[in-house]
Amino acid sequence: MKVYKFGGASVSTADGVRNLRAIVKDERELFVIVSAMGKTTNALERVFEGVQTGDRPLSMEHITALRSYHRQMISELLRTTDRLEAVDQLFAELEQIATEAQIEVQDAEMWYDRIVSYGELLSTTIIAEFLNVSGVPCRWVDMRRCIVTNERHKDASIDLDASTAPLREAVSGDGAKLFIGQGFIGSTPSGKTSTLGREGSDYSAAGVANILNAESMSVWKDVDGVLNADPRIFPDARHIEE
Repeated sequence: MKVYKFGGASVSTADGVRNLRAIVKDERELFVIVSAMGKTTNALERVFEGVQTGDRPLSMEHITALRSYHRQMISELLRTTDRLEAVDQLFAELEQIATEAQIEVQDAEMWYDRIVSYGELLSTTIIAEFLNVSGVPCRWVDMRRCIVTNERHKDASIDLDASTAPLREAVSGDGAKLFIGQGFIGSTPSGKTSTLGREGSDYSAAGVANILNAESMSVWKDVDGVLNADPRIFPDARHIEE
């Protein structure tokens, strides 16, 4: 088993998702961890802020923009906007939270985790469907059922021992060789959605690689090679040859 991780920037466009397909299509026994697409997590944080402060219109504004963005991705990848009922269901759940949730101070971080987790659920649902309909069979894995964390919301730690059995069960049976799972998210022992902190998808991939005794873990970026800085921040960033 190998583990690949794709960050949000690398799957922020339809071409980026097609590139993911080209990378994984010939692999065997591969677990792919995917982040939320583009700036989705940032937008979901605004949704949370709107719910927390009672600014429901702010939350709905960002949900509407996110729906448009993800439907455009579906249209470009699947040539239809009617294919994924699962995506519509995820947005229905998010809208219900945005219109009905009452966030108390002591529960704020729990609600934060629940809301921002929709980014990874959306991205992996779309990508798994695209792979399956384009001739690359895969199994979508709900990492909330596989990655057990402690109770620390927004910055949880993975309990490797508790996660071993559910994750190994998720990759067993029916001959599936390619698995698509969400980075960044898991669940507490009591079943509440948790997150591993911003940029936590690398941590997710490392945890999966450890549990599955993977032969390697690779992090795919939206830049050519290894650079000494982020080229979006430092235009003079240089390639590191070795």
